[in-house]
Amino acid sequence: MDGVWPCPYLEKERPENMTLTGFLEGEELANLYAAADLFVFPSASETFGNVVLESLACATPVIGTNAGGVRNIVQQGKTGLLCEEKNAADFASAVEYLLVNEKLRRQMGEEGYRYDQAQSWDAIFRHLLAEYEEVLQSKAIKLA
Repeated sequence: MDGVWPCPYLEKERPENMTLTGFLEGEELANLYAAADLFVFPSASETFGNVVLESLACATPVIGTNAGGVRNIVQQGKTGLLCEEKNAADFASAVEYLLVNEKLRRQMGEEGYRYDQAQSWDAIFRHLLAEYEEVLQSKAIKLA
């Protein structure tokens, strides 16, 4: 868990099988991602989704919110699962589904790793320019 640390409420109320790490970076963070069965990221306001790419780079599938930059990174059913914003039941169902489907979870991890390895600033900018061109063409058609 990242963010404000320490958090006395979470420290006191957390289940015994939950570890609160505080801020991590570098190799320590990569090792944590790699050791995880999956990465749950319920934020609906993440602009780009760096943490999602970090998880995929470690072959750890993602369960994220179908919003913001996350929905552009997670490929539904291929590199992870997308859930509706603020829907705890949807997230819980996705977590349970992937935890009991080890083969699918490993396959998603492998696909996520391949996706991450294909990312580069050149690829990101090519994709962004293609999206701009698509919007401009759709506007030109409507104006004509």
